[in-house]
Amino acid sequence: MEVIFDDVEVPDANRVGEVGMGFIIAMETYDRTRVGVAAQALGMAQAPLRRHSSTHCSVRPLVSTWLASRLFNSALPR
Repeated sequence: MEVIFDDVEVPDANRVGEVGMGFIIAMETYDRTRVGVAAQALGMAQAPLRRHSSTHCSVRPLVSTWLASRLFNSALPR
């Protein structure tokens, strides 16, 4: 979907930032929110892994050992 506004006048009172600085403002916003978004994504990925791995690993001990080594080694700095 694409929205295009041609010849739209924006009053000075409604403008955010300086004229021509919109892209820079948007990129600075991404820089400030990037870490929070990554943390949320990591949490959303960990929840189902923890919920389902306990059931699967109780039935298959080899998987439990392999999964534990992967989970703990990924948390260590390389």
